[in-house]
Amino acid sequence: MDRNVEDAVIDLKNYIENTKQYRKVIELKKKMEKSSNIIKLIEEIKNLQKEYVKNNNDEDIGKALKNLEKKLNEIPIYSEYNKNLEEINDIIYFVREELNSYFDKKINI
Repeated sequence: MDRNVEDAVIDLKNYIENTKQYRKVIELKKKMEKSSNIIKLIEEIKNLQKEYVKNNNDEDIGKALKNLEKKLNEIPIYSEYNKNLEEINDIIYFVREELNSYFDKKINI
């Protein structure tokens, strides 16, 4: 990869990592990893999702899954984590679209 391009990619990565949303996501993730309640709910959801798929989207399992997901989303730290994560994903999407547009213009002169 050209050194200038590599430097620009590193700058973009550093920009994203220095946003308040990214730093908040990292902080909240560390806190959530220490919460046995959140870890337990996430594990239960993962297991239930597997069971749901194995049982051809069983309606009862689906309801139980939605209830667990609702319970998880009602935890403030998890909700805040998701909000900040969504904002980071929006930033990454915007950057990707700008890069696509830039290269599209350069290639299709």
